[in-house]
Amino acid sequence: MREQFGLPIPEPENSSSRSQLGTSNRRRFGNYELVRRIDVGGMGEVYLARQHTAFGREVAIKIMRSDLVHDPVARQRFLREAEVNAHLKHEHILPLIEFGEEQGRLFFVTPYIEGGTLAQRLQRGPLPLAEVYTLFTALVQAVAYIHRRGVIHRDLKPSNVLLDRNTDGKVYVRLIDFGIATIQGQHADAPLTLPGKEVGTLAYMAPERLQGVASVSNDIYSLGVILYQMLTGQLPSQGQADNRLPEPLAYVVRRATAERPEERFHSAEELLAAFEQAYQATRANERESELAQAAQQAMNQPVSGSSLRQQAGAAQRAAFQPPASPGHTPSEVMTLQRSEDASDQSPSTPPVRPSFRSAARPSFSLSGQGSFAREDYEAPTMELGRDLSGPGGPGDPGGAGGYGGRPSRRRKNPLLALIFVTIALVLLLIGGLLFIEAPGLSSAAINITPRTAALSQVFTITASLKAKQVDATNKIIPARVLSESKTLSQQGATTGRKCTLLILDCKQSVDIVDQIRLANQAKQILVNQITQDLQRQLHQQNAQQVGDIVFSDVDEKTDPPIGVESSTVTVTLTEQGSVEYFLLGDVRSLVLQMLGQQAQRQLGVHAQLKTTQIGKVSLQNVDNQGTATLKVPAAALAQYLFSQDELESMRSHIKGLKVGQARTYLQKLPGVDPASVAIHLTGGSSDVLPDDPQRIQIIPVNPTNLPNVQLPSASSSGSSPATATASASPTARASTTP
Repeated sequence: MREQFGLPIPEPENSSSRSQLGTSNRRRFGNYELVRRIDVGGMGEVYLARQHTAFGREVAIKIMRSDLVHDPVARQRFLREAEVNAHLKHEHILPLIEFGEEQGRLFFVTPYIEGGTLAQRLQRGPLPLAEVYTLFTALVQAVAYIHRRGVIHRDLKPSNVLLDRNTDGKVYVRLIDFGIATIQGQHADAPLTLPGKEVGTLAYMAPERLQGVASVSNDIYSLGVILYQMLTGQLPSQGQADNRLPEPLAYVVRRATAERPEERFHSAEELLAAFEQAYQATRANERESELAQAAQQAMNQPVSGSSLRQQAGAAQRAAFQPPASPGHTPSEVMTLQRSEDASDQSPSTPPVRPSFRSAARPSFSLSGQGSFAREDYEAPTMELGRDLSGPGGPGDPGGAGGYGGRPSRRRKNPLLALIFVTIALVLLLIGGLLFIEAPGLSSAAINITPRTAALSQVFTITASLKAKQVDATNKIIPARVLSESKTLSQQGATTGRKCTLLILDCKQSVDIVDQIRLANQAKQILVNQITQDLQRQLHQQNAQQVGDIVFSDVDEKTDPPIGVESSTVTVTLTEQGSVEYFLLGDVRSLVLQMLGQQAQRQLGVHAQLKTTQIGKVSLQNVDNQGTATLKVPAAALAQYLFSQDELESMRSHIKGLKVGQARTYLQKLPGVDPASVAIHLTGGSSDVLPDDPQRIQIIPVNPTNLPNVQLPSASSSGSSPATATASASPTARASTTP
């Protein structure tokens, strides 16, 4: 392929040889010096080039393939790619520098990006979750931007995503290749992509693309496949698109790649919001797992060494430090330590055996800062739970706790209790985090179906010469008058005779019979011509005639005049024809307005017509003022359309409600099919909706069981059609088409 389509540009094996490539081996292409070819695609070749008029800066230039130069469809695609890209300005979309034609080949120029594509990055395996978040968020922001501009990319895939590494080390996304993009609402004489001949990459192509459907759902599907590939390093297989992912992320992929377009996210913004929520939930789950692992390691760690005792003591002091109340001075924290562990705390202090200064009263010291003196290391561990001056204390020689009485029993190691208390605190902390964050991590997906109604009626409307515009309130459309004038001359022999006193001396002359005969001949020809012209003009305007065409003689001349001696005579006649009519487009506009009003009365103010049928217009009668009464049978399928404000109001109202309460509220709303409300909760409580409206998604689903729409008969209105034979008024005949 490179040899077939490419320009004769040598391609060095590495950067060193590329830098040594002489300019004599490069090819000049207009204002650019082609350095090497980067890639060959379906429509063009991409080269690294240097722009002469920009001080030799490096750019990427895409040139139409030589075998497609004379292909009109390929040229139109290439032109559209440049046109679409020229009107896009976003930080994550590669901008267009120049577009033109050189050597008979179209081309356009963009900045050169050295970072490669996302496809090349995925060859090394899946991406870390943090990197997926950075790149995918930027990509979806770019897609959301083009959707707002009315553009559908239709070829989203990793090879069309450039990774631009900046000097700060950060990676930026640059979306490219709008070769098969479509512009919503743009008229085309011939489609560039026909059903059954879709252009794109099958692995990332939405199912409806194969039927030629171009919509926002195409790009949503492709984004879902790209997200799965970034997370797993593989393309999703049938029925196994999310079994390797955490549930929050699996939900996003599952929803974005749904088989039916109406079950996917309705916009890129909605997909982005769901992905960010799933990312936060996944990170929260990872943090909880890390805390649980830390607690398990603390439980399994052996009870020895001063480091563990320090951590345990710090945790205990932090957990059990009582809050200071007004008028209360908190007690100082005092710590006693066994002398045999002193070597762990102070290497300069030699280990000593426990000793007693007095058999009756052991000595110890406590400093305000919790530090120990030499005598503290030599003193035995004391129990501070009792009052030292009270009975049983060291000041009471006869008490049970004194050394003058019976010997005290050996106490258990307090570090064991301290460690168990620490573990319990960690477990309580984990449980508290789960309890606090669980409601915030829950999400709700609610499916609702809009109500539909079948409309069928025969409308009675009026076409009036006095009306200036369509009036839905009075059910009136304007009537108009179309006029046409033509002139024709007819010549013939004269039949009159003009004699002198001598009867034998008579000559031919113009008789009135000659004038009438020739005028009638001209009139018949002119009537046929004017009739054909008026009917052709009515057909071109998609208009319907009211009554007959009215003809009148505008001017008539006889040459020579009647009575003049002549063997021939010429009669010149100017004839005018006028006809009243109304536009069928006005009839359709009025009927649609009346159907829309009827739909809003039945379903609500946000009702819209989905399909309409308008029958043949029947002319009932025409009065002497040229006002026509018409009967028009019409039928339509109406459906309620939820606005964004309505959906926001629903989410705000049902947040924190129980499922049953939320369902009852939604079923009573105008425009909602009560039998269609389905609420699905993920995480958190199984019966309560999240308190955060952003975690509630209300998804309008198109109805499947649609009512039957049947066009009524015009005779069902009770009026029988009448033949339009009335003539237009004199005023109408004299007017012209507005």
